Amino acid sequence: MGIAIAAVASETLGFRPPWFLPVVVTAALLGVGMDYNSFYLNSLREAAFTGSKGGGYVLEAARRGAALVVGLSMIMAGAYAGLSVSSIEAIKVASLGLTLGVLLAGVNSALLLTPAAARLMGMAFWWPYTALRRGWARGKAG
Repeated sequence: MGIAIAAVASETLGFRPPWFLPVVVTAALLGVGMDYNSFYLNSLREAAFTGSKGGGYVLEAARRGAALVVGLSMIMAGAYAGLSVSSIEAIKVASLGLTLGVLLAGVNSALLLTPAAARLMGMAFWWPYTALRRGWARGKAG
């Protein structure tokens, strides 16, 4: 989404988007998105296995972890927005794509997609973790 907005904005401003824009923005957003999901999933897992059962753990994790993830995305968005003062047009366009993409990644991972999947699946969301834990109890997991 951030890439598309940056490409449209560069066309609107009258210059072609740089060839490296999709590669740089995709690589940066995949890395940041994985970090955000791991932060939120840690909070979600802790709430699921120590807190309330059913769907209540999703709300508990959202209270704990969503503020951290959204705050981190705002910090990174601010850092990427700082690139927009560059005199190089390609850096300005990349800055726009990275800024919007990081904000969307933080909101999607902490407030929309991951909590929705966890709530819909319930404790089945944790099947890899519980299967591994069962294997450890039997001494078969390595």
